[in-house]
Amino acid sequence: MNHKKIIDIHNILTKENNIDVVLIQIGGWFEIIEESAYLLSTDFGLKIQDNGGLRPYNLVRFPVKSLNKYYSLLESTPYTYCFVEEIDRAADLVRREIRLTSNTDLVGMQFEHILK
Repeated sequence: MNHKKIIDIHNILTKENNIDVVLIQIGGWFEIIEESAYLLSTDFGLKIQDNGGLRPYNLVRFPVKSLNKYYSLLESTPYTYCFVEEIDRAADLVRREIRLTSNTDLVGMQFEHILK
């Protein structure tokens, strides 16, 4: 398991694993950044934002409770996708794991993110 920030996770999955849409859980939200965000903005009408200037990248987001809705929508597109879900959150560390994905070889891949 490597210590990876959100942008690193996105880049590993899009550039090294040819995933079109990477959806990363951050607390109660899934955030979709950069190229992935533009695809979902265009296809699903989600609004591009920078989270009030708090993020160094553009994103779209939706609440975790809408996971099934967006999973179903993605299933009907030609895009490859990965949902990277939080499996553990402590005061100084978040662990995430790929659980739903169009590339079954990636299921179970984990990432750790050290919090400031």
